Amino acid sequence: MCLQVLGLLSTAEETFKLRLVVGISTLIPALRYVAEVPFHPVQCETLKLIYECISECPGSVSTFQLEELVLVLIRMLSDGEMGIIPETFIMVCSVFVALIRSPSCNGALDLSKSIEEATNHAILACLSVSERNINQILQCLYLLKEAYAYSHDGNSINSSKLELRSGILDICRTHLLPRLVVGINEMEEDIALGLLETFHLILLLHSSINAVEFAESLISIGWFSFSYECLGLFTGDRMKNRIYLLLSSLMDSLLGNDSGQPIRETALHLPCDPIDLLFLLGQRSTKSLDLPSCQSAVLLIMYTSSLYDERYLNCQNFILLFPRLAINSLTSIFPNS
Repeated sequence: MCLQVLGLLSTAEETFKLRLVVGISTLIPALRYVAEVPFHPVQCETLKLIYECISECPGSVSTFQLEELVLVLIRMLSDGEMGIIPETFIMVCSVFVALIRSPSCNGALDLSKSIEEATNHAILACLSVSERNINQILQCLYLLKEAYAYSHDGNSINSSKLELRSGILDICRTHLLPRLVVGINEMEEDIALGLLETFHLILLLHSSINAVEFAESLISIGWFSFSYECLGLFTGDRMKNRIYLLLSSLMDSLLGNDSGQPIRETALHLPCDPIDLLFLLGQRSTKSLDLPSCQSAVLLIMYTSSLYDERYLNCQNFILLFPRLAINSLTSIFPNS
């Protein structure tokens, strides 16, 4: 009851949030106690109070308190595979993200191993739940993205952060990518977009070998065909933009030298249907200023897919039908070749 009253006070009075910092040393042991009781009714309230302390007063949590809190949160996430209230799970992930962003975590203290363990437990807990909770999955993906970003923070990258980065990529390849490809027909659009955004972030935060390896993992499951399957299932602009932007970053990683730039520049104008892509290539109108750029982007998609033996769109037939356009487009894409 006391914790519930504190929760009400923290939302009613702005100045009360500062007083919570004084009581953080009491809240953490309280969380440890209620975390040991499955489905304890005040788990979520306690987490909300701790989240207020960390987010409202960055740096207020000492190194010792942070280490103690991390252990409790990891245990709660590991119990999540047996069942946890979605609201509580979301708050656990939120507190962990706040900790990752806190000055204490980004200073001398390195929590790479703990972050990897927490992220792995969170992903497995989401995948093991029979009834999907969209907010729970999206918050879990948010934690994963923050964990991957943490592995790139700092002027120098130590071995533990490299292991964290490798662990996050392994989670994506082993658990998330197969689930996305196999279950896309039964997936809500928001979850599909969340997964695609996660993969896109990994390609954007490319660190040479890691990005290339992950890009090759996407290619290995027929990513071009899968991309147009997504566009067929989800016809909104959000999905179209995400698919084409991800494809552009994929080509940056595979071909180098900002090769995906033509796709980024024309993502809004490219069609969703691969048949329409072929039709677009055959147009000769001089009235549309976007047409040449769109044709270059389409040819780049066809060219790259053919390099990896995924002939979803037949690049060879197009070159036979429109040799001059093909040569001009390839020259503009690869001027030094």
